[in-house]
Amino acid sequence: TLVEQLPALNNRSAKILLGDLEKQRANNLILSRIPNITQQGSAVIRELADGNPRFIVELCAQINKLFPDPDLLITAQNIQEIQNKGLLPYSVENLFMMKYEGLSESAKEVLKKASIIGKGFTLKEIVETQNNRQNEDISSVINELKEKEIIEITDLAPEVQYLFNNVLMRQAVYSTILRGEKKELHNRIAQFYETRYAQRLIQNSELLAYHYHLGENKEKAFCYSKLAAERNQVMNNHGEAVYFYQIALQNCMNPADKTELTLCIVDSQFYLGDRDTATATLEEIDPSSITDRLSLTKYHFLKTRALYLGSQYEALAEYLTQVTDFEGKYGAQIRIYQLDTLQKLFRSDEFEALYAEVKNHYLLMATEALNIKGKDITIAKLLVAYKQLPDEKQTEDKKLSLYLLLKLEAINLNSLINTGKYREALKNAEFQYELATALKDDFSLRIVSGALGIIHTRMGELDKAYKAYVEAIGIADRISDRFGFAKVLMDLGTLHRRMGDHRKALQNFQRSLKVFEALDNKEFQGIVAHDIGDLYLWEAKYDLAIKYFRKELKMALQIGDLLGVSFAQDAIGDILFHTNKLDKAKALYHKNLLHQQKIGDNEGIAHTYGNLGNVAKEEGNFPLATEYYQKNIDMTAEAGDMDGNGRGYFNMSIMYEVMGDLPNAIENMTIALQRFTQAGSQQFIELATKALAALKQKGE
Repeated sequence: TLVEQLPALNNRSAKILLGDLEKQRANNLILSRIPNITQQGSAVIRELADGNPRFIVELCAQINKLFPDPDLLITAQNIQEIQNKGLLPYSVENLFMMKYEGLSESAKEVLKKASIIGKGFTLKEIVETQNNRQNEDISSVINELKEKEIIEITDLAPEVQYLFNNVLMRQAVYSTILRGEKKELHNRIAQFYETRYAQRLIQNSELLAYHYHLGENKEKAFCYSKLAAERNQVMNNHGEAVYFYQIALQNCMNPADKTELTLCIVDSQFYLGDRDTATATLEEIDPSSITDRLSLTKYHFLKTRALYLGSQYEALAEYLTQVTDFEGKYGAQIRIYQLDTLQKLFRSDEFEALYAEVKNHYLLMATEALNIKGKDITIAKLLVAYKQLPDEKQTEDKKLSLYLLLKLEAINLNSLINTGKYREALKNAEFQYELATALKDDFSLRIVSGALGIIHTRMGELDKAYKAYVEAIGIADRISDRFGFAKVLMDLGTLHRRMGDHRKALQNFQRSLKVFEALDNKEFQGIVAHDIGDLYLWEAKYDLAIKYFRKELKMALQIGDLLGVSFAQDAIGDILFHTNKLDKAKALYHKNLLHQQKIGDNEGIAHTYGNLGNVAKEEGNFPLATEYYQKNIDMTAEAGDMDGNGRGYFNMSIMYEVMGDLPNAIENMTIALQRFTQAGSQQFIELATKALAALKQKGE
């Protein structure tokens, strides 16, 4: 769109942004360039340019050159006459070709070479593509191009650099060069760069890959594009990495190398969050044709990742029974996915046995890599030893063993959070943050920062939670981690809800859900669906709430997410309770309690005790309600869940009020308000404040 300040158009150098202009703005733009023009003349220019502001400006400049008298009234007939004579272009491309044809032969030749180099160029680069010419010979040509406003100076240090004023001009000129000449010139400029940057070839590999590829030099294009891809992959520039791996693939002659390049492309596609494309690319490879052990392990790792990210946990557990090589970087990471999958499937005995075996193995790896002697080696001791090493000795083999231990700790942390052990989880997360920082592992830093946000939210430390989330989403954005970005958006939604801002919470949840749907991640689609449903439940919009809770349950059952089933059944029970279907609510709560006890969902168990207490209270069974509420209070206090603990005291207070016991009602509501204040639960603070005031007034 055009810049908003239309008066600025009176300045010939005003910046104009490309985009279609509405009629009045287009007319204003034309009048700013040709003040003495008829409405019909303006309409002809507008139609010719089809609303493109850049084309309008260039057409006006051409008309002013052909009719230099400022007092001459420009009519539609004037414009049509010069158009019929071929003096006015019919398209943007023709416009730039007319400019090009109006140059001297020397200027045309220089411009051709400049278009080969790229959007920007220096005199040295131009000379390299010219035969028997020096800098001083080109000076007059450069001046001509500057005067015609085709190029401009963009940088003065360390040497003068020139830039095409418009990328379309460069494209138009480039299209006039014959293929054979293009090949020769691209190779010549690539050889110039190869000599010039001989000591920094890796840093300039993108430039060399570009020119050798267009120069159809397969050997060198393969070499430099592979270097460029690897360099970008290390820097988490996965979009660029995929681009250069694909160029390398086009220039690759060795079948084994082609397989390895394809695996590298899949790896980066996963990092970009494009699971469907990555999975489709992976399926192009026949694993039985892979003879290299490392490449085969990498294939299994990527296949594991595809199933995991698709929440296909049962299929993944079955697939891993066929994998026998768990050595090396990729084999070890397959083990991490295997452990996480067993945990998600609540196959506790298998998980615990494998976890202990793998942890001991990785501790031994790290001990040997860091050359540490003695017994009772812990991860904390290994970290201290690693941090004491000078930078040059913090090698990949030393990092790998610590990285794998970090991933194991992340699995353990997730379990602590899911079972409501927040104090223990906080200590674990703070140590992981220190370890990830030492390893300079941005991906793990994103994960643990997000985990810290969740823990601080549950413990009512909302400022700390917000700070952790801001760090996590910043890292996710920097490393193009789409899943991580969506995960933090979801968690921020939970934080906004805790703070009482339902509008922001819903916005975050909906944005997050769209990303998870695009990633086809059913597990987190279910989690966000629960969050949205819970928001609508609080607002008593039961029809909307049940829609999202059913979606959550469907997703959880599809992928075998037992924790998701627990959350969904609990939420559906809440709707039954709030719509006075007490018998159905009680039956579902009891069914869910057995499920939660089986999978060790302590947070869910505590919540269900509170729900069963509510049912008992409505039935008038106050002793049973008291028993359930006390269990809820004890479990949430042990976990450090201030919000959940406050709800327990709140429900107990309401029960005492129904019983006519105002002193106990006031005492419990006072504690509830304290807990909600500690948790920063704004909506419950307001609710408890009003309830306490009403109780005190009632007791007067």
